[in-house]
Parts: sequence; C-alpha cells; structure tokens
Amino acid sequence: MDVPLEPLTAAQEDCVLDDIGYSRKRLSEDLAIIRNWVSEQTHLPSSAKSEPDAFFCNFLVGCKGDVKKSKGKIDNYYKFRSRAKDICSKRDPLDPAFAATWPFFQLLTLRKPTPDGSRVLMTLSGIPDFPGYDPSLIVKRILVILEMRLRFEQFQGGEYIVMDNKNYSLSYFLASRPTFMRNVVHFIQNVMPWRIKGVISLNTPTFMHVAINRIIKPMLKTKIARRWHVYTEGSEVLTNHFPSEILPKDQGGCDYSLQEISDRWMEYASSTHWREWLMKEGSETVEEDERQGLLPFKGFWG
Repeated sequence: MDVPLEPLTAAQEDCVLDDIGYSRKRLSEDLAIIRNWVSEQTHLPSSAKSEPDAFFCNFLVGCKGDVKKSKGKIDNYYKFRSRAKDICSKRDPLDPAFAATWPFFQLLTLRKPTPDGSRVLMTLSGIPDFPGYDPSLIVKRILVILEMRLRFEQFQGGEYIVMDNKNYSLSYFLASRPTFMRNVVHFIQNVMPWRIKGVISLNTPTFMHVAINRIIKPMLKTKIARRWHVYTEGSEVLTNHFPSEILPKDQGGCDYSLQEISDRWMEYASSTHWREWLMKEGSETVEEDERQGLLPFKGFWG
C-alpha cells in the first residue's frame, strides 16, 4: 500500500533547509553524530539503533540543526512511552475498541504539503455522543499517524494542527483529565520534533473557547499560544490559511474527503508491517536503571 502522503518536492526540501540555515552536508554529518550517540545509550530500547535515517533527520531539522536539543528530544520520545502508557501502549489498529472510532472520528494528515513544505494535521469529531468516549483512543490514533510519518519522510517545514469542534461536546472535554492534557501538551512541545506553525480551532463552542484560554494556553510555550487561532466559523476560513488545492473537498478544497483520507491512514496503519511494528518495536521503552549521565535536555518533566 502506498504512503498516504505526497512527498515534498526537491525545491520544497531546499526551502525548508534554507529557512533554518542548514545544509544537506551538515545534516548528513549530524546524522552520523546522532547515530553514534544513540549506539552508546544503554538505556534506550534496542530498536532505537535500527531506526531509519528519516527518524533522526526529522529531529535534527525540527531542532534547526541543534544536535544537543535533538538528543534531548529523541530521549524524551522514548521516555514518553513509559510516562504516558495510556496513549503509547496497546496500539493495535485492529483492536475492536480502537477500530470502533474509525467511522466517527476523522483523524489525518492531509495528503499534500503546504507551499512551504509544512504538513497539516486535521481532527474532526463526527458525533457529539460517542458511547464510552475515551480520549486516549483518539490521541492514540493521532500518535500512530505521527509515528509512521517520522519514519517515511525525512523532514518537513513544520506542522499545522486544525481541530474542527463542530461535534465536540462538553462531555468529551470533561473526559480529558489534567494529567492526560499535560501529557498531550508535553508531547507537542518537547517530544514531537516538528515546529508548530499554527493551531486552528473551527466551530469553537463557548466552553471550548474558555478552556483554550484558561486551561490549555497557560500550559503552552508563549510562541505556540500566540499561533493559536480560534474561530466560531467553520471550514470556510481555512482558505485564509491554506490553498484550496491541499484541502479536503468537504473542507472547501479539491482533495479527497476527510473520511476518505482518514480511512486511508488507518488502512495503512493496519497493514502487516505497521501493525507488527506498533505492537513490537513501537512499544519498547527506556530502561532508566541503565541510563548513564544526565539528560541532555530536560523538557517538561525536568
């Protein structure tokens, strides 16, 4: 099955690197440094040593060529699996509870990049009263998509997050405990390598607007909080941020529908290769007793 993304063009890749003052030669040199460092970290899972180049390049480019910061985020990435087991374990895409969310929650990365080589993650709740709603299942699906992307695309210009709150009910929000929300924020800021270019909330109800300003934004770095755009309007505002060519046809664009793209991602995750990876290598955690020296980057937890 083909990857559900159209790759960046060579010109877009060059633009991404030029924007952060990073050359392909330097990236190659830093990649060797990172691989050597990983090979010496006895606390990291064995699968870390066999990660594809794309995995490490995403961290290097996302950290603007800062090798020390890249090491810290890579360490945080594996550490996160132990600290947030509710969203990093039992990620079989064909598990009945997991698969039951497919038709009702559209979670995806758009197939086409933005002109500057960034990616757009979109989420939509299809119904306001999904029986037994569990926010961890929704975040698991998002993380599965991001896990795959880390390993088949070398780098990108950044990440936009678009959340359509049309059917996002108060009961959904209340199901998310503070610890859960802090873990999600930590993942976005200190684990995921891609720079956040913007967060866009559509069809935002009053309770969600209050929650964003009083609960979520205070947990965010100032730069990200300032890039959060909250709208009461729907998808008609998306063309103010993105060209219609990359948007789904039911979001004012020309591409496949949200449901079609979402289904494609879950079918891809359910393929033999990725399903096995998620349940094996993708579930390995750090062995803190084997850690040597201090963390190179503290991040959210210290």
